[in-house]
Amino acid sequence: MFSLYTLDILFNVTFFVTLIYGWQIYSGSAAIRGNTKGFAFMFAVFAALMLGLYDIGYGYSGDRELYAYSFLQHVNSDKSWSEILSNKEWAFYLYQNLTSFLGEPQYWFILTAFIYVFNYYVVAKRIAPESTLLLFLAIVGGFCFNSYGTNTIRAGLALSFVVVGLTYYENIWKSLVFFFIAYNIHHSTAIPIVAFLVAKYYNKPKLFYYFWFVCVVLSAVAGNLFTSLFSVWGDEFDSRTSYLTTTETHYNVGFRIDFILYSCVPIIIGYIYQNRLYYKNEFYSLIHNTYIIANAFWVLVIRANFSDRFAYLSWFMYALVMMYPLLESPDYFNNVRQKIFWTLFVINLFTYFMYWR
Repeated sequence: MFSLYTLDILFNVTFFVTLIYGWQIYSGSAAIRGNTKGFAFMFAVFAALMLGLYDIGYGYSGDRELYAYSFLQHVNSDKSWSEILSNKEWAFYLYQNLTSFLGEPQYWFILTAFIYVFNYYVVAKRIAPESTLLLFLAIVGGFCFNSYGTNTIRAGLALSFVVVGLTYYENIWKSLVFFFIAYNIHHSTAIPIVAFLVAKYYNKPKLFYYFWFVCVVLSAVAGNLFTSLFSVWGDEFDSRTSYLTTTETHYNVGFRIDFILYSCVPIIIGYIYQNRLYYKNEFYSLIHNTYIIANAFWVLVIRANFSDRFAYLSWFMYALVMMYPLLESPDYFNNVRQKIFWTLFVINLFTYFMYWR
């Protein structure tokens, strides 16, 4: 089936479009700023179709298969409103119920992929209106973006609403609307939401740097203590806390130096931009601090199974933190074309390598 290979197609096309367009930026044959919203829109449609058409994989695909069965329960039964709203994360089940008219799970996956991808397209268009395609390619090319559109769907959908909410930082009530939707799709979004609120109303960047570093040290010397501490929340907080105690023999658990190094790159880059190059921007300071706080939580539970699922509660902002200053104020930076190219290329290259390794 064609759908078995849609992710291969998406990864290859994203990488090579990034390489070609990035090189045009690098060489000066393409402008950093321009009206690329149309191209970004077309690429968003393509990406959503590739994610939505990906094979359900009955019998072997894990989460995606479970979502299909969950959707079919809404198709095959007339669930009452009280039954739907009694779920802790009722917004997701309400969404499944309202879209049950689609009948086939594959159609539901396509619709869900469009919502997921176009939330990020809206973000790219809102915060980089003159460089939409560049930012959108960085987002789609980011690590785990595709897996959160095909497998870890509920968390991915929820986080896509969180990132839209971040862009309304100047109007907290609009932000809270999107956060409300996100939280009731997946309660784990409480972590980046709280991180955002702390960063917005307690703007102490130096303290956040120290906090992250202390969390790394504490995790290195007493990580199991924090894993056990957070696990007591259990299902009262979020079903993914079961990863804190479940034993898996095939998953590489422990103090993941590779994940730490990957996570600290945006922290270091953001520090350089703001404290060495003196780039000042309210939105950037906010998302950078939000990233640090959310990532610090993951550092404490890094020994958990599938700890990348905790890490993605900050990683979903990775491309924004890395790319935003270069696109928002390209004239501010020396050799900005080279910086844009290498930042965009390395983000995509890492994802491409991890997929095909």
